[in-house]
Amino acid sequence: MVGESKLGMIDAIRQALLGAHRRLGTLERCEAEILSHSMRRGTEPRYEITLGIRRRRAESAGGA
Repeated sequence: MVGESKLGMIDAIRQALLGAHRRLGTLERCEAEILSHSMRRGTEPRYEITLGIRRRRAESAGGA
């Protein structure tokens, strides 16, 4: 995701999380990782964020 402003990136993350929730049904057992950096194109700053969401492995019910 690339945004023109930090506020735009917050909205993009919110939309991505809503999409992941719709696809997975729940985010309760998911892990999220956000990697971010800013970059310049000409004189305008831009912000790039990589959002990764994955399901955690199911925990076994039995004890060790």
